[in-house]
Amino acid sequence: MIKKSLQRQILVPFLLLILMTGIVISCVGYFFSMKTTVDNSSADTSARMVDMNESLDRFLYNNSQFVLAYADDAWIKLYKKGDTPDYILSKFQDYQISNESIVNSYFVSKDNGVVMYPVPASKVEDLTTADWYQKSKENPEKIIWVDPFVDKSTGRLVVKAVKGIENNGEFVGVAAIDIAVSDILTLMQNVKIGDSGYALLIDNTGSYMVHPNPKMTGKSAVNESFYKNMEHKQGILTNKLDGEERVISYVQNETTGWKLVGTVAVSEFERKASVILLPIGIALLITLFVAAVISVLVSRKITKPVRTLKEAMNGMENGNLQVTVSIDREDEIGDLADSFTKMSEQMRNLIGEMAQITDHVTDASQTVVASAEENSAAASEVSRTMQQIAEGSSYQAELMEGNVHAAGVLADRISQVQEKGEAIEKATKQMNQASVEGVKKVTFLKEKSLLTTEMTREMTIL
Repeated sequence: MIKKSLQRQILVPFLLLILMTGIVISCVGYFFSMKTTVDNSSADTSARMVDMNESLDRFLYNNSQFVLAYADDAWIKLYKKGDTPDYILSKFQDYQISNESIVNSYFVSKDNGVVMYPVPASKVEDLTTADWYQKSKENPEKIIWVDPFVDKSTGRLVVKAVKGIENNGEFVGVAAIDIAVSDILTLMQNVKIGDSGYALLIDNTGSYMVHPNPKMTGKSAVNESFYKNMEHKQGILTNKLDGEERVISYVQNETTGWKLVGTVAVSEFERKASVILLPIGIALLITLFVAAVISVLVSRKITKPVRTLKEAMNGMENGNLQVTVSIDREDEIGDLADSFTKMSEQMRNLIGEMAQITDHVTDASQTVVASAEENSAAASEVSRTMQQIAEGSSYQAELMEGNVHAAGVLADRISQVQEKGEAIEKATKQMNQASVEGVKKVTFLKEKSLLTTEMTREMTIL
Protein backbone atom coordinates (compact mmCIF):
# COMPACT_ATOMS: atom_id res chain seq x y z
CA MET A 1 0.00 0.00 0.00
CA ILE A 2 1.38 3.40 -1.01
CA LYS A 3 1.96 5.71 1.94
CA LYS A 4 0.64 9.24 1.67
CA SER A 5 2.45 11.95 3.53
CA LEU A 6 0.49 14.15 5.91
CA GLN A 7 1.58 17.25 4.00
CA ARG A 8 0.21 15.80 0.77
CA GLN A 9 -3.07 14.86 2.45
CA ILE A 10 -3.43 18.47 3.60
CA LEU A 11 -2.19 20.12 0.40
CA VAL A 12 -4.14 18.15 -2.24
CA PRO A 13 -7.68 18.60 -0.81
CA PHE A 14 -6.99 22.28 -0.12
CA LEU A 15 -5.84 22.90 -3.70
CA LEU A 16 -8.73 20.85 -5.10
CA LEU A 17 -11.15 22.94 -3.06
CA ILE A 18 -9.62 26.16 -4.41
CA LEU A 19 -9.68 24.74 -7.95
CA MET A 20 -13.31 23.66 -7.74
CA THR A 21 -14.28 27.03 -6.27
CA GLY A 22 -12.43 28.80 -9.07
CA ILE A 23 -14.11 26.66 -11.72
CA VAL A 24 -17.54 27.31 -10.23
CA ILE A 25 -16.85 31.06 -10.07
CA SER A 26 -15.55 30.98 -13.67
CA CYS A 27 -18.66 29.18 -14.92
CA VAL A 28 -20.98 31.49 -13.01
CA GLY A 29 -19.04 34.52 -14.27
CA TYR A 30 -19.14 33.24 -17.85
CA PHE A 31 -22.87 32.54 -17.86
CA PHE A 32 -23.59 35.80 -16.03
CA SER A 33 -21.46 37.68 -18.57
CA MET A 34 -23.22 35.91 -21.42
CA LYS A 35 -26.65 36.66 -19.96
CA THR A 36 -25.66 40.29 -19.42
CA THR A 37 -24.31 40.49 -22.97
CA VAL A 38 -27.48 38.92 -24.38
CA ASP A 39 -29.71 41.24 -22.33
CA ASN A 40 -27.72 44.35 -23.23
CA SER A 41 -27.47 43.42 -26.92
CA SER A 42 -31.14 42.49 -27.04
CA ALA A 43 -32.07 45.77 -25.40
CA ASP A 44 -29.78 47.63 -27.83
CA THR A 45 -31.30 45.79 -30.80
CA SER A 46 -34.78 46.52 -29.53
CA ALA A 47 -33.89 50.20 -29.09
CA ARG A 48 -32.53 50.35 -32.63
CA MET A 49 -35.73 48.78 -33.97
CA VAL A 50 -37.75 51.34 -32.04
CA ASP A 51 -35.59 54.12 -33.52
CA MET A 52 -36.04 52.67 -37.00
CA ASN A 53 -39.78 52.47 -36.41
CA GLU A 54 -39.85 56.10 -35.32
CA SER A 55 -37.90 57.05 -38.44
CA LEU A 56 -40.37 55.11 -40.57
CA ASP A 57 -43.27 56.83 -38.80
CA ARG A 58 -41.74 60.26 -39.43
CA PHE A 59 -41.18 59.39 -43.07
CA LEU A 60 -44.75 58.17 -43.50
CA TYR A 61 -46.21 61.08 -41.53
CA ASN A 62 -44.34 63.69 -43.56
CA ASN A 63 -45.53 62.13 -46.79
CA SER A 64 -49.08 61.64 -45.52
CA GLN A 65 -49.38 65.43 -45.21
CA PHE A 66 -49.35 65.67 -49.00
CA VAL A 67 -52.27 63.30 -49.45
CA LEU A 68 -54.12 65.24 -46.72
CA ALA A 69 -53.43 68.45 -48.64
CA TYR A 70 -54.88 66.83 -51.76
CA ALA A 71 -57.95 65.72 -49.88
CA ASP A 72 -58.55 69.23 -48.50
CA ASP A 73 -58.12 71.02 -51.80
CA ALA A 74 -61.41 72.65 -52.90
CA TRP A 75 -60.73 72.18 -56.63
CA ILE A 76 -60.29 68.49 -56.10
CA LYS A 77 -63.43 68.24 -54.01
CA LEU A 78 -65.45 69.94 -56.74
CA TYR A 79 -63.93 68.03 -59.64
CA LYS A 80 -66.27 65.93 -61.74
CA LYS A 81 -65.61 63.57 -64.57
CA GLY A 82 -65.22 65.58 -67.77
CA ASP A 83 -63.88 68.71 -66.03
CA THR A 84 -60.49 70.04 -67.10
CA PRO A 85 -57.78 68.57 -64.83
CA ASP A 86 -55.13 71.19 -65.55
CA TYR A 87 -55.29 72.85 -62.12
CA ILE A 88 -55.15 69.56 -60.31
CA LEU A 89 -52.26 68.35 -62.47
CA SER A 90 -50.33 71.53 -61.79
CA LYS A 91 -50.99 71.05 -58.09
CA PHE A 92 -49.71 67.49 -58.27
CA GLN A 93 -46.66 68.62 -60.19
CA ASP A 94 -45.80 71.29 -57.62
CA TYR A 95 -46.06 68.83 -54.76
CA GLN A 96 -43.94 66.23 -56.52
CA ILE A 97 -41.26 68.81 -57.28
CA SER A 98 -41.16 69.73 -53.60
CA ASN A 99 -41.04 66.08 -52.55
CA GLU A 100 -39.01 63.75 -54.71
CA SER A 101 -40.30 60.72 -52.78
CA ILE A 102 -43.71 61.11 -54.44
CA VAL A 103 -43.72 58.97 -57.56
CA ASN A 104 -47.38 59.21 -58.56
CA SER A 105 -50.31 61.42 -57.48
CA TYR A 106 -53.95 60.39 -57.99
CA PHE A 107 -57.43 61.68 -57.71
CA VAL A 108 -60.16 59.11 -58.40
CA SER A 109 -63.73 60.37 -58.32
CA LYS A 110 -66.62 58.16 -57.40
CA ASP A 111 -67.65 58.02 -61.03
CA ASN A 112 -64.14 56.78 -61.97
CA GLY A 113 -62.86 60.10 -63.13
CA VAL A 114 -59.09 59.75 -62.84
CA VAL A 115 -56.55 62.55 -62.64
CA MET A 116 -53.01 61.21 -62.39
CA TYR A 117 -49.57 62.77 -62.50
CA PRO A 118 -47.42 61.94 -64.31
CA VAL A 119 -50.09 61.49 -66.93
CA PRO A 120 -50.18 57.82 -67.97
CA ALA A 121 -49.47 56.99 -71.60
CA SER A 122 -52.42 54.60 -71.80
CA LYS A 123 -55.90 54.44 -70.41
CA VAL A 124 -56.08 53.69 -66.73
CA GLU A 125 -58.17 50.76 -65.58
CA ASP A 126 -61.18 51.26 -63.33
CA LEU A 127 -59.58 52.17 -60.00
CA THR A 128 -62.86 52.34 -58.09
CA THR A 129 -62.81 48.57 -57.87
CA ALA A 130 -59.37 48.53 -56.23
CA ASP A 131 -59.21 47.26 -52.67
CA TRP A 132 -57.55 50.43 -51.41
CA TYR A 133 -60.31 52.54 -52.97
CA GLN A 134 -63.01 50.53 -51.25
CA LYS A 135 -61.27 50.67 -47.87
CA SER A 136 -60.81 54.43 -48.14
CA LYS A 137 -64.47 54.82 -49.12
CA GLU A 138 -65.48 52.91 -46.00
CA ASN A 139 -63.18 55.02 -43.79
CA PRO A 140 -62.80 58.40 -45.54
CA GLU A 141 -61.37 60.09 -42.46
CA LYS A 142 -58.49 57.60 -42.22
CA ILE A 143 -55.33 57.35 -44.31
CA ILE A 144 -55.02 53.86 -45.78
CA TRP A 145 -51.53 52.48 -46.40
CA VAL A 146 -50.99 49.83 -49.04
CA ASP A 147 -48.15 47.30 -48.78
CA PRO A 148 -45.13 47.99 -51.02
CA PHE A 149 -45.27 47.14 -54.69
CA VAL A 150 -43.15 47.90 -57.73
CA ASP A 151 -44.36 50.82 -59.81
CA LYS A 152 -44.72 49.63 -63.41
CA SER A 153 -43.73 52.92 -65.01
CA THR A 154 -40.61 53.61 -62.94
CA GLY A 155 -39.67 50.18 -61.58
CA ARG A 156 -39.31 51.73 -58.12
CA LEU A 157 -40.59 50.13 -54.91
CA VAL A 158 -43.42 52.29 -53.60
CA VAL A 159 -46.18 52.33 -50.98
CA LYS A 160 -49.54 53.92 -51.58
CA ALA A 161 -51.19 56.37 -49.17
CA VAL A 162 -54.91 56.81 -49.76
CA LYS A 163 -57.34 59.34 -48.20
CA GLY A 164 -61.09 59.55 -48.77
CA ILE A 165 -62.49 62.94 -49.86
CA GLU A 166 -65.81 64.28 -48.67
CA ASN A 167 -67.62 67.43 -49.68
CA ASN A 168 -70.33 68.58 -47.30
CA GLY A 169 -70.47 65.07 -45.86
CA GLU A 170 -70.79 63.41 -49.27
CA PHE A 171 -68.09 61.01 -50.49
CA VAL A 172 -66.73 62.30 -53.78
CA GLY A 173 -63.60 60.16 -54.31
CA VAL A 174 -60.12 59.48 -53.02
CA ALA A 175 -56.71 61.13 -53.21
CA ALA A 176 -53.66 58.93 -53.31
CA ILE A 177 -49.92 59.15 -53.70
CA ASP A 178 -47.29 56.51 -54.43
CA ILE A 179 -44.26 57.09 -52.20
CA ALA A 180 -40.87 55.66 -53.01
CA VAL A 181 -39.61 53.85 -49.93
CA SER A 182 -36.32 52.76 -51.44
CA ASP A 183 -34.40 55.23 -49.29
CA ILE A 184 -35.73 53.97 -45.97
CA LEU A 185 -35.55 50.37 -47.15
CA THR A 186 -31.93 50.91 -48.17
CA LEU A 187 -31.30 52.40 -44.75
CA MET A 188 -32.69 49.26 -43.12
CA GLN A 189 -30.72 47.02 -45.44
CA ASN A 190 -27.56 48.78 -44.35
CA VAL A 191 -28.32 48.39 -40.63
CA LYS A 192 -25.64 46.34 -38.90
CA ILE A 193 -26.45 44.92 -35.51
CA GLY A 194 -23.29 43.64 -33.90
CA ASP A 195 -21.02 41.57 -36.14
CA SER A 196 -23.59 39.11 -37.45
CA GLY A 197 -26.87 40.96 -37.00
CA TYR A 198 -29.14 42.52 -39.60
CA ALA A 199 -32.61 44.05 -39.98
CA LEU A 200 -35.74 42.69 -41.63
CA LEU A 201 -38.95 44.42 -42.69
CA ILE A 202 -42.06 42.29 -43.13
CA ASP A 203 -45.35 43.59 -44.55
CA ASN A 204 -48.90 42.69 -43.52
CA THR A 205 -48.99 39.64 -45.78
CA GLY A 206 -45.88 38.21 -44.11
CA SER A 207 -43.61 38.89 -47.10
CA TYR A 208 -40.06 40.20 -46.76
CA MET A 209 -39.79 43.84 -47.77
CA VAL A 210 -36.16 44.01 -46.58
CA HIS A 211 -33.78 41.07 -46.29
CA PRO A 212 -29.96 40.93 -46.42
CA ASN A 213 -30.32 38.33 -49.15
CA PRO A 214 -31.89 40.09 -52.15
CA LYS A 215 -33.31 36.77 -53.38
CA MET A 216 -35.51 36.62 -50.27
CA THR A 217 -37.15 40.01 -50.93
CA GLY A 218 -40.82 39.46 -51.71
CA LYS A 219 -40.85 35.89 -50.41
CA SER A 220 -43.13 34.85 -47.59
CA ALA A 221 -41.99 34.43 -43.98
CA VAL A 222 -45.34 33.10 -42.81
CA ASN A 223 -44.06 29.54 -42.42
CA GLU A 224 -40.98 30.61 -40.48
CA SER A 225 -41.16 29.64 -36.80
CA PHE A 226 -39.92 33.05 -35.64
CA TYR A 227 -42.74 34.77 -37.54
CA LYS A 228 -45.31 32.54 -35.86
CA ASN A 229 -43.87 33.45 -32.46
CA MET A 230 -44.15 37.20 -33.03
CA GLU A 231 -47.58 37.36 -31.43
CA HIS A 232 -47.31 40.82 -29.85
CA LYS A 233 -46.72 44.32 -31.13
CA GLN A 234 -43.24 44.37 -29.65
CA GLY A 235 -40.98 41.79 -28.04
CA ILE A 236 -37.74 39.83 -27.87
CA LEU A 237 -37.45 36.10 -28.51
CA THR A 238 -34.83 33.46 -29.21
CA ASN A 239 -35.49 31.35 -32.27
CA LYS A 240 -33.78 29.49 -35.08
CA LEU A 241 -33.28 31.58 -38.20
CA ASP A 242 -31.05 30.95 -41.22
CA GLY A 243 -29.94 27.65 -39.67
CA GLU A 244 -28.67 29.04 -36.34
CA GLU A 245 -29.99 30.16 -32.99
CA ARG A 246 -30.59 33.91 -32.98
CA VAL A 247 -31.97 36.58 -30.66
CA ILE A 248 -34.82 38.36 -32.45
CA SER A 249 -36.16 41.77 -31.46
CA TYR A 250 -39.23 43.08 -33.26
CA VAL A 251 -41.66 45.99 -33.22
CA GLN A 252 -44.83 46.55 -35.22
CA ASN A 253 -45.36 49.85 -36.97
CA GLU A 254 -48.68 51.30 -35.84
CA THR A 255 -49.24 53.22 -39.06
CA THR A 256 -48.77 50.43 -41.59
CA GLY A 257 -48.80 47.22 -39.50
CA TRP A 258 -45.37 46.28 -40.88
CA LYS A 259 -42.96 44.51 -38.58
CA LEU A 260 -39.40 45.73 -38.15
CA VAL A 261 -37.16 42.89 -37.03
CA GLY A 262 -33.57 42.98 -35.76
CA THR A 263 -31.67 39.73 -35.25
CA VAL A 264 -28.26 38.72 -33.85
CA ALA A 265 -26.67 35.25 -33.65
CA VAL A 266 -26.43 33.78 -30.14
CA SER A 267 -22.93 32.53 -31.06
CA GLU A 268 -21.82 36.17 -31.25
CA PHE A 269 -22.90 36.68 -27.65
CA GLU A 270 -21.00 33.54 -26.67
CA ARG A 271 -17.85 34.89 -28.34
CA LYS A 272 -18.20 38.21 -26.55
CA ALA A 273 -18.86 36.48 -23.23
CA SER A 274 -15.86 34.17 -23.70
CA VAL A 275 -13.56 37.20 -23.51
CA ILE A 276 -14.03 37.11 -19.74
CA LEU A 277 -12.64 33.56 -19.56
CA LEU A 278 -9.02 34.71 -20.06
CA PRO A 279 -8.89 37.10 -17.08
CA ILE A 280 -10.83 34.59 -15.01
CA GLY A 281 -8.33 31.88 -15.97
CA ILE A 282 -5.37 34.11 -15.11
CA ALA A 283 -6.97 35.05 -11.79
CA LEU A 284 -7.61 31.37 -11.09
CA LEU A 285 -3.97 30.43 -11.78
CA ILE A 286 -2.71 33.24 -9.55
CA THR A 287 -5.14 32.14 -6.83
CA LEU A 288 -3.97 28.54 -7.14
CA PHE A 289 -0.33 29.61 -6.92
CA VAL A 290 -0.93 31.75 -3.83
CA ALA A 291 -3.07 29.01 -2.29
CA ALA A 292 -0.33 26.43 -2.98
CA VAL A 293 2.31 28.61 -1.28
CA ILE A 294 0.06 29.26 1.73
CA SER A 295 -0.95 25.61 2.01
CA VAL A 296 2.69 24.48 1.84
CA LEU A 297 3.63 26.88 4.65
CA VAL A 298 0.63 25.84 6.75
CA SER A 299 1.21 22.13 6.13
CA ARG A 300 4.88 22.47 7.08
CA LYS A 301 3.87 24.13 10.31
CA ILE A 302 1.70 21.12 11.03
CA THR A 303 3.96 18.34 9.74
CA LYS A 304 7.22 19.60 11.29
CA PRO A 305 6.22 18.83 14.92
CA VAL A 306 4.63 15.58 13.74
CA ARG A 307 7.93 14.63 12.09
CA THR A 308 9.74 15.49 15.35
CA LEU A 309 7.39 13.18 17.26
CA LYS A 310 7.94 10.43 14.70
CA GLU A 311 11.73 10.67 15.07
CA ALA A 312 11.39 10.51 18.87
CA MET A 313 9.21 7.40 18.56
CA ASN A 314 11.72 5.78 16.24
CA GLY A 315 14.42 6.48 18.85
CA MET A 316 12.26 4.90 21.56
CA GLU A 317 11.58 1.94 19.28
CA ASN A 318 15.35 1.46 18.96
CA GLY A 319 15.72 1.37 22.77
CA ASN A 320 16.51 4.99 23.59
CA LEU A 321 14.21 5.64 26.52
CA GLN A 322 15.89 8.92 27.34
CA VAL A 323 14.47 10.62 24.25
CA THR A 324 12.29 13.71 24.85
CA VAL A 325 10.43 16.19 22.63
CA SER A 326 10.01 19.91 23.13
CA ILE A 327 7.03 21.25 21.12
CA ASP A 328 5.53 24.50 22.36
CA ARG A 329 2.03 24.43 20.85
CA GLU A 330 -1.38 25.06 22.35
CA ASP A 331 -3.25 22.54 20.21
CA GLU A 332 -3.74 18.80 19.70
CA ILE A 333 -0.16 18.34 18.48
CA GLY A 334 1.12 20.02 21.66
CA ASP A 335 -1.10 17.72 23.74
CA LEU A 336 0.28 14.74 21.82
CA ALA A 337 3.85 15.83 22.52
CA ASP A 338 3.08 16.19 26.23
CA SER A 339 1.50 12.73 26.27
CA PHE A 340 4.56 11.29 24.56
CA THR A 341 6.87 12.88 27.14
CA LYS A 342 4.74 11.51 29.99
CA MET A 343 4.69 8.06 28.38
CA SER A 344 8.48 8.10 28.00
CA GLU A 345 8.85 9.03 31.65
CA GLN A 346 6.43 6.28 32.71
CA MET A 347 8.34 3.74 30.65
CA ARG A 348 11.62 4.77 32.30
CA ASN A 349 10.01 4.42 35.74
CA LEU A 350 8.58 1.06 34.78
CA ILE A 351 11.95 -0.20 33.58
CA GLY A 352 13.47 0.98 36.89
CA GLU A 353 10.84 -0.91 38.85
CA MET A 354 11.46 -3.97 36.72
CA ALA A 355 15.18 -3.75 37.56
CA GLN A 356 14.41 -3.56 41.27
CA ILE A 357 12.09 -6.55 41.06
CA THR A 358 14.78 -8.46 39.20
CA ASP A 359 17.25 -7.66 41.98
CA HIS A 360 14.78 -8.91 44.60
CA VAL A 361 14.19 -12.12 42.66
CA THR A 362 17.95 -12.64 42.34
CA ASP A 363 18.45 -12.15 46.09
CA ALA A 364 15.63 -14.56 46.89
CA SER A 365 17.10 -17.11 44.50
CA GLN A 366 20.49 -16.84 46.16
CA THR A 367 18.84 -17.34 49.59
CA VAL A 368 17.06 -20.44 48.32
CA VAL A 369 20.33 -21.80 46.94
CA ALA A 370 22.12 -21.16 50.27
CA SER A 371 19.30 -22.83 52.19
CA ALA A 372 19.48 -25.80 49.86
CA GLU A 373 23.21 -26.13 50.46
CA GLU A 374 22.67 -25.99 54.19
CA ASN A 375 19.99 -28.67 53.99
CA SER A 376 22.33 -30.83 51.93
CA ALA A 377 25.10 -30.46 54.56
CA ALA A 378 22.63 -31.30 57.35
CA ALA A 379 21.44 -34.35 55.46
CA SER A 380 25.03 -35.49 55.02
CA GLU A 381 25.64 -34.99 58.73
CA VAL A 382 22.56 -37.08 59.62
CA SER A 383 23.72 -39.80 57.26
CA ARG A 384 27.10 -39.94 58.91
CA THR A 385 25.51 -39.99 62.33
CA MET A 386 23.24 -42.86 61.39
CA GLN A 387 26.20 -44.73 60.00
CA GLN A 388 28.02 -44.21 63.25
CA ILE A 389 24.97 -45.50 65.14
CA ALA A 390 24.92 -48.56 62.95
CA GLU A 391 28.55 -49.19 63.56
CA GLY A 392 28.13 -48.72 67.30
CA SER A 393 25.30 -51.21 67.50
CA SER A 394 27.67 -54.15 66.99
CA TYR A 395 29.51 -53.17 70.07
CA GLN A 396 26.43 -52.38 72.13
CA ALA A 397 26.68 -55.38 74.30
CA GLU A 398 30.25 -54.79 74.98
CA LEU A 399 30.09 -51.06 75.35
CA MET A 400 27.12 -50.62 77.63
CA GLU A 401 28.99 -48.19 79.71
CA GLY A 402 29.53 -46.07 76.64
CA ASN A 403 25.85 -46.06 75.71
CA VAL A 404 24.99 -43.23 77.99
CA HIS A 405 27.73 -41.16 76.44
CA ALA A 406 26.66 -42.25 72.94
CA ALA A 407 23.05 -41.54 73.77
CA GLY A 408 24.01 -38.06 74.87
CA VAL A 409 25.98 -37.54 71.71
CA LEU A 410 23.03 -38.87 69.72
CA ALA A 411 20.66 -36.50 71.54
CA ASP A 412 22.94 -33.62 70.71
CA ARG A 413 23.08 -34.69 67.09
CA ILE A 414 19.31 -35.07 66.98
CA SER A 415 18.91 -31.60 68.47
CA GLN A 416 21.24 -30.25 65.82
CA VAL A 417 19.26 -32.05 63.08
CA GLN A 418 16.04 -30.60 64.54
CA GLU A 419 17.56 -27.14 64.52
CA LYS A 420 18.75 -27.61 60.97
CA GLY A 421 15.28 -28.87 59.98
CA GLU A 422 13.67 -25.84 61.56
CA ALA A 423 16.17 -23.58 59.75
CA ILE A 424 15.40 -25.38 56.49
CA GLU A 425 11.65 -24.99 57.12
CA LYS A 426 12.10 -21.27 57.86
CA ALA A 427 14.28 -20.77 54.79
CA THR A 428 11.73 -22.67 52.70
CA LYS A 429 8.92 -20.41 53.95
CA GLN A 430 11.04 -17.33 53.14
CA MET A 431 11.80 -18.73 49.71
CA ASN A 432 8.10 -19.43 49.10
CA GLN A 433 7.18 -15.89 50.19
CA ALA A 434 9.90 -14.45 47.99
CA SER A 435 8.66 -16.60 45.12
CA VAL A 436 5.10 -15.30 45.59
CA GLU A 437 6.36 -11.72 45.67
CA GLY A 438 8.46 -12.46 42.58
CA VAL A 439 5.41 -13.80 40.75
CA LYS A 440 3.43 -10.66 41.68
CA LYS A 441 6.27 -8.43 40.49
CA VAL A 442 6.63 -10.39 37.26
CA THR A 443 2.85 -10.13 36.69
CA PHE A 444 2.95 -6.37 37.32
CA LEU A 445 5.96 -6.08 35.01
CA LYS A 446 4.12 -8.03 32.33
CA GLU A 447 1.09 -5.70 32.57
CA LYS A 448 3.33 -2.63 32.34
CA SER A 449 5.14 -4.18 29.38
CA LEU A 450 1.85 -4.80 27.57
CA LEU A 451 0.72 -1.23 28.29
CA THR A 452 4.04 0.10 26.98
CA THR A 453 3.75 -2.02 23.82
CA GLU A 454 0.20 -0.74 23.18
CA MET A 455 1.21 2.91 23.70
CA THR A 456 4.23 2.45 21.41
CA ARG A 457 2.01 0.93 18.71
CA GLU A 458 -0.53 3.80 18.96
CA MET A 459 2.25 6.41 18.72
CA THR A 460 3.73 4.64 15.70
CA ILE A 461 0.33 4.68 13.95
CA LEU A 462 0.05 8.44 14.60
